[in-house]
Amino acid sequence: METLSVARGGSLRVALGYTWRTPRLNFPIINDGRFSAAPVGPRAHIIKRFGCMTGYRIIDHTGDMGIKVRGKTLPELFQNAALAFFDILIKGSEPQTPLEEQISVSANDAEQLLVNWLGEFLYLYDTKRLIFHKFEIKEFEDDRIYAVARGEILDPKRHRVKTEIKAVTYHGLKIEKKRGVYSTIIIFDI
Repeated sequence: METLSVARGGSLRVALGYTWRTPRLNFPIINDGRFSAAPVGPRAHIIKRFGCMTGYRIIDHTGDMGIKVRGKTLPELFQNAALAFFDILIKGSEPQTPLEEQISVSANDAEQLLVNWLGEFLYLYDTKRLIFHKFEIKEFEDDRIYAVARGEILDPKRHRVKTEIKAVTYHGLKIEKKRGVYSTIIIFDI
């Protein structure tokens, strides 16, 4: 079977013009040269699990940038939001010298907690040039989160800043649960 291969961190435009950030996936080529929207291979289950390839997608917003994030649980939603944040911010290779950072934030509700969570990563990036790729949530409640983030210090030889994010906004932020899946849209001031 002939396939179209999309490398990790690449993007693929699909119906309705959405750009999906992809792990390595293979898409079957149909006889007339088009490719199937259903991937095959060891990571094909990702689409079935999230309805998209990673649990988030980047969306256009006038003058800013946004992400639509999904998760089966609130902790998974928060992890996917952090992954999307760094996907917007940095393009580069996998970390070579991993470090761990303890992350602890609190808030009055889940929406404010999500903004504070991403705001903490923006602060660590702005002040220490730390970038992260893995997030292990140790404790999660509606008003506080404690996690360990794994990543490294930004290396200009291996990483390229794609988009400078100035702030995480509350614009239209509402965490909803539909059909057992949490979702939200987060807008970044760029």
